[in-house]
Amino acid sequence: MLRPRLRGLGLLAVVGAMVAPGVAQARQGAASWETITTSHRIVLDGAPLAYTARAGFLPIRENYAGELRARMFFVSYTVRPRPGAPARPLTFLWNGGPGSNAALVHLLGFGPKRLNTGDTLPTSTFDTQRKWSDNQETWLGVSDLVFIDPIGTGYSRPARVEYGADFYQTVGDIESVAEFIRVYITRYDGWDSPIVLAGESYGVTRAAGVAEALERREMRVSGVILICGGVPFGQPRPPQTLSLALAVPGMTAAAFYHRKLAPELQANLDATLRKAEGWAENVYAPALARRDALTPAERETILSQLSSFVGIPVGALDSANLAVDRQRYSTQLLDAEGLQFGNYDTRMTRPRDPPGTPYDPEQDPSLKYVLNPVGVLRYLRNELKVDQDLRYQGPFGGGYPPPAGPRGDWMSVRWNFGQAPGQGGGSPPSPLLKRAMEINPALTVFVAQGLYDSGGCLPSLRAVRLLEPPLAGRVTAACYLGGHSFYTDKEPRAKLRQDFTRFVQDIRTRQADAAR
Repeated sequence: MLRPRLRGLGLLAVVGAMVAPGVAQARQGAASWETITTSHRIVLDGAPLAYTARAGFLPIRENYAGELRARMFFVSYTVRPRPGAPARPLTFLWNGGPGSNAALVHLLGFGPKRLNTGDTLPTSTFDTQRKWSDNQETWLGVSDLVFIDPIGTGYSRPARVEYGADFYQTVGDIESVAEFIRVYITRYDGWDSPIVLAGESYGVTRAAGVAEALERREMRVSGVILICGGVPFGQPRPPQTLSLALAVPGMTAAAFYHRKLAPELQANLDATLRKAEGWAENVYAPALARRDALTPAERETILSQLSSFVGIPVGALDSANLAVDRQRYSTQLLDAEGLQFGNYDTRMTRPRDPPGTPYDPEQDPSLKYVLNPVGVLRYLRNELKVDQDLRYQGPFGGGYPPPAGPRGDWMSVRWNFGQAPGQGGGSPPSPLLKRAMEINPALTVFVAQGLYDSGGCLPSLRAVRLLEPPLAGRVTAACYLGGHSFYTDKEPRAKLRQDFTRFVQDIRTRQADAAR
């Protein structure tokens, strides 16, 4: 996987809605950090669903004197509950980076409207003029939704330049998002709603930390959804030999998609993946653990089997380590075509770079749909009536004045990855999510992973499978047929909606049982 600063990238889209009469008057002063409220409806599962949208800013203040430190931008969608019905869950969502705004999970994932794209990411075309329609895979049917742009992304900004360092680091980022949630719940009276947190990629780290911060502040979190960002429970990392083995099924999936496997393995993806997973865990991992003691015949057998599962010749494998060079695999698999696949979605390809070319995320084929802000700007300004001239930022910066750095990439030049815990930044004490679950025995977690993400599904699924009590019964996981942002594909997006609905229903059932 790439370093966290390059993960979970999101910046797309244009969405439409029906706007309430008289909303034009609300536009006055919108550029001065107001929140604009509009009314809309969609047809979901054949029935009309009316909802209220809010788009604007909430203040992030230090507690001692109430000084404004930042303004955090959000878009929320709420549905009035039926008379006598319990409060609807309140799900807060964000992307990763760090440095990405929430547009991807919002406008291609789970909001009430989404772009009309292809049913799979590889069949989607890049078009900033895309039309939009009611999102039949939205989560709004069972939960209110709040899409958050952390400070430095979207329209969210520190109140003063010197305050930026407070937010451009792990702990400050976590604490500010937790404070946003407290302010939102206070302002919009969400105290009775079950709280669910959902983050993608680096947003998984954020979700784990925010869950712990809220629980520490005695604000109960009912559920956490972790999308393609690992399983952050503080387990020891597997040995390098096991990590190499667990990566094989993800390569098998890429080879299957590009039709690089032998005919007997090319017939059925599920069956082939089961074979690859069984071989990787039961044969390959033990062989790697004793590879210096293997006989020449055993080494030859392992190399032959590995070649068959990853779709490249034995001669392209690292015969000394009995391994695939993961840095070279993206070009080795498609060597005959002169192509390489993307780091975030192994289905996406482009012409191969010359040898020695450094990785450039802006050229990654699996990110080509996240680099144009025109659609999201039109949606925010024309449909949600946000009259704001700031750059809607993320993930690669580009604003005025340009900072030092090869691409004006704010996250790479401003984010503090090195400050130690206890100094206001860096990586927080681990494992925060485990600590949150210890504080709140009712907190449950759902892990969602994309098959065509660079690591595949097996590492995350295995990590969940090996969790020890009492966590084991409170964490579930699923693999989806897509890349890093697998929900950009229709089929896995629909499956995730079903899984989310069950997840929320389970939360409600547990709460009802506890109330008896």
